[in-house]
Amino acid sequence: MERHEILDALSELKLTGMRASFDEITGKGLARREDIYPLIASLIRAEHTHRQARSISYRIAAAKFPVLRKRSAGAILAARYAEVVAVGHG
Repeated sequence: MERHEILDALSELKLTGMRASFDEITGKGLARREDIYPLIASLIRAEHTHRQARSISYRIAAAKFPVLRKRSAGAILAARYAEVVAVGHG
């Protein structure tokens, strides 16, 4: 990732603190002759993946999936009686 791509990704992820200190961090890394861009790119990808996973987890937890309920004996008898009455009059 190039510098502008990293800054765009930081903005997209709303990591304003990281975006604000990006030039300072990279300046220190360059002074030490370290390649900081791959490290920052990895951190951004990890943060992005984490947020996606958290979002999916939240959506699944909030979803209202249908649940099978056990019918009581009385409900079963009432359903059968309704069927018999409907067939008897049909």
